[in-house]
Amino acid sequence: FKLQEVEQRGIKTNLDLKIPEKLEIPSFDITVILGNLLDNAIKAVNKVNENPFINLKIKYDKGRLIIETVNPYTGEIREEKGRILTTHRDKENHGIGLQSIKKVIQKYDGIMNIDHSDNIFSVSLLIYVD
Repeated sequence: FKLQEVEQRGIKTNLDLKIPEKLEIPSFDITVILGNLLDNAIKAVNKVNENPFINLKIKYDKGRLIIETVNPYTGEIREEKGRILTTHRDKENHGIGLQSIKKVIQKYDGIMNIDHSDNIFSVSLLIYVD
């Protein structure tokens, strides 16, 4: 569904998917992770004038699920106490996406790394799945 939205907006998408047909992780958890990552990437890329793209990599290897999104952004990213702040005016109903992802990956003793430099935003996740 999210990729259809990206395609309709003319955003270049690079997919690198290497996952088995069945994973031992509830679809709800995957939906929270991918939904929030893609929502954030789409929102950021919609503000980019030149070369908008979203790279999505999902790889499963030896009980580890690796998910990575990379996309350009414009503007300033504000942080407070290690937490990225939302740019939405309605702060009560927005800004919880990355926190929701953190809660899910904690269930799997996973880790999340966020980098935003040179106007490229990337999120990498490692989840242990058996």
